[in-house]
Amino acid sequence: MNTMKLACCARHVGVVQAVLILLGLLLTTACTKQQMYRPDNIEKGPGYTLGFVEFDDQGEPWAPAQAERVLETIERANQSPNGAVVIVFVHGWKNNASPEQEAKEGYSLNGFNKLLTELTKLTRAAQPTAPPEVVGVFVAWRGQSAKALQNLTFWGRRKAARRVASPSATGTLFEILTTARANPKSRVGLIGHSFGGLLVETVMAQAMSAMLFSGAQAQEDFPADLVVLINTASEGVHAKGFIDLLTRDGISLYRVDAQGKRYSRPLIVSLTSESDLATRVYFPIGARLGGLGKHYRKYGPEFCSPGESQRAFLLHTSGNMEVLFSHTMTREPLPPGTQVPEADVQLRLEENPATGETSFSFTGLHDRYTVRNIPTALNQTPYWIMRVPKSLIPNHSEIFGPDTLRLLAALVRVTGAFAPGFHTELIQETVAQPLYVKVLSSGDVLIVDQLRRLHTLTPRQSRPVFLACFPPTISSTAVIGSYTDGRSAVIVTNEAVPGKGKDKGTWVYQTQVFDVANLLTPTAGKPKTLKASTRYHAATADPHKRKVFLLAEDTLYVADLSKEAPEPQPLVSLQRFGQPGIMRFDPASQRLVITDLKLGRLTVVELGGKEPRVHVAATGLGSPTDVYIHGDTFYVTDNQGRKVWRIECAQTPCVSPKVFMQSDQLVNPLRLDGAKDGTLWVADAGARTVFAIDANGRIRQAVSWSLRRGH
Repeated sequence: MNTMKLACCARHVGVVQAVLILLGLLLTTACTKQQMYRPDNIEKGPGYTLGFVEFDDQGEPWAPAQAERVLETIERANQSPNGAVVIVFVHGWKNNASPEQEAKEGYSLNGFNKLLTELTKLTRAAQPTAPPEVVGVFVAWRGQSAKALQNLTFWGRRKAARRVASPSATGTLFEILTTARANPKSRVGLIGHSFGGLLVETVMAQAMSAMLFSGAQAQEDFPADLVVLINTASEGVHAKGFIDLLTRDGISLYRVDAQGKRYSRPLIVSLTSESDLATRVYFPIGARLGGLGKHYRKYGPEFCSPGESQRAFLLHTSGNMEVLFSHTMTREPLPPGTQVPEADVQLRLEENPATGETSFSFTGLHDRYTVRNIPTALNQTPYWIMRVPKSLIPNHSEIFGPDTLRLLAALVRVTGAFAPGFHTELIQETVAQPLYVKVLSSGDVLIVDQLRRLHTLTPRQSRPVFLACFPPTISSTAVIGSYTDGRSAVIVTNEAVPGKGKDKGTWVYQTQVFDVANLLTPTAGKPKTLKASTRYHAATADPHKRKVFLLAEDTLYVADLSKEAPEPQPLVSLQRFGQPGIMRFDPASQRLVITDLKLGRLTVVELGGKEPRVHVAATGLGSPTDVYIHGDTFYVTDNQGRKVWRIECAQTPCVSPKVFMQSDQLVNPLRLDGAKDGTLWVADAGARTVFAIDANGRIRQAVSWSLRRGH
């Protein structure tokens, strides 16, 4: 019997070997040989100059003279009266610098020529009398190693890309960028595709680290005005490390106009197509195979990680990890028959100071696309990461379609990257941003900052003490509400959107109960899942009665957490909200108080009687961001008016609101809570300060602390 099994195994092994040999022969016969394609590497296009720098499979330059000629070309272009616009592109998988790919639609070199042609038109239209010189630099390597069965080369090319991201290649790339920046009028763009994104990301991380640790001034001109990664194929751990670096050192990036006015803008924009199978499917498979036998850890509260699993950051690219996202992109079809001018992206910008949400939209050939920041995202750095629709980037390789070119044009305009009279400044803002404050029963104050770090502050203490980080199992991008009495906390998150699997057409929510005294350790077993056809905008809970309250636009719902599968039920109808803000619950008075950010309104739901009673407690509150309930008195932070309101509600209707305190020291007051001695504690993200306000409405104490200490 054992002999038969061995024979059977031998036959199977023979079949496997035969298949592998056949695949090997196919790959060998269709192999793309290693070679330099552009010995004469400076070429003229319609209005622009294109230079090539090629590297072999080991990351060494094929001919160092290529880089020298490119640098000379950039130096000559920099002598133009308005400088130069230099675009450096590092291609990825399945691509190279061959003339064959230059002529073939869908390949990087063909698309890069189209991009340079469009850019030349834009620069000449913007500065017709003396347009800047346009120079493109195509950084090439052996991204295509076979002409047949190319998908099977993914893992081999992944290893090659790591070799190419060597000191030689990164040094050459950095030299090209710094040479282009020698003329203050010149503008520099850097684009990395697929595995080329690994090289670009490495260069940017090295440049940032060098600037931070060289003792340079707080304001610096960065080597590139705009960096774009498309379908990047590097492990998410690289982006995570870069984001950690930017966050810990409080890095912000601004474009500054000729009058000195600053506008927030990105350093890197990472775009991954929702239909990119290479990074979504092939990459994790290859990473799993390559990771066999490796050991990974779980990130605990001491690490302050956006995710719990180290393995996940090594198995997935950043564009496939929502915990790293900073922005979203949505698509809306244009009305039938709409004619879109070829050179007009019809850019629209919007901003909501009350919520911190900003957006820009532009037109494609058939759709309008909108990019929005996620105000609650963990990633609040100038490293923008988002997923884009299939209609914009159809797959891994076709990255220079007409709508993608329109996106790049929109990014150039939004960031002001190539606008004359603008320059880029890098600012280090090392003071922490408090996002949440809660007074504990001991009188100490619990504070959460933008790094998800928890601190405690003893009254009159000058600086808070670091405790741990918010649990990585909770995504702050999904939190819609919470309740805490200082001992336990209930957090409600929106975990999914409609249209996925068996939950198509429903919204999925989760509630978790935590022990605040034990660093938010879950205490009530598995999270409870709630499913509904309604989208909820705010939530809070009554932990004593095991209820969770959920707010839609005009209806308040309640769910019973004591049940195995709680189903939200409508509780009472409300006036339609302009923009629901935060919802607070007071167990003592059995009151729910809800803010309306847009209409400046405060709504109260009385739950103590047989039926809920609803009344508007106050209007004209500007943009109310939070409310503290102290018996029959409500204190409300107003983000618009830099003030705190006081409202007496011992009877209905409530007494008209009065200004409790107003100060220019308040910038963006987000959250507040009260202590037994009458002190109000206000977390102001804009001022990067926690304020203690005494019973007379005067600021008694202002507490700020460094991001670098207490970590």
